[in-house]
Amino acid sequence: MKRLALLLLALPPVVAAQITAGQWEIKVSSSLPDAPTATQALTRCLSAEDSQDPGRLFGAPGPGCEFLNPNDDGKTYRFDIVCRDPNLSLSGSGEIAYAPDRLAGSLTVRTVSGAQTLDVRSRIEARRLGPCQ
Repeated sequence: MKRLALLLLALPPVVAAQITAGQWEIKVSSSLPDAPTATQALTRCLSAEDSQDPGRLFGAPGPGCEFLNPNDDGKTYRFDIVCRDPNLSLSGSGEIAYAPDRLAGSLTVRTVSGAQTLDVRSRIEARRLGPCQ
């Protein structure tokens, strides 16, 4: 679950987006079968330079992961994701709608470890709080 949370915070850049620099709040809610929804929240300062690459809001991608088939229509960014590890494979797809002061999206992934398979659905929301503090 920790790897998935890190992955969610490392979403790909929204290529054509122009988001506003400042303090951002990011919330990721993940649901697993037969388990309560888990939510993680953090705040991050996004500089003017970073705002030209909104992927910086989420941090760097994890090792062994790659984003595939990116599609940006100017309002929504869609992508597929694949992570390979000797003990775990992860694949899925995501979608992020964006505006200058907010992002909202979803990610559905399937993890496979040996004979175990786990499907996880996550909701990502981010909003600008104001100037960096």
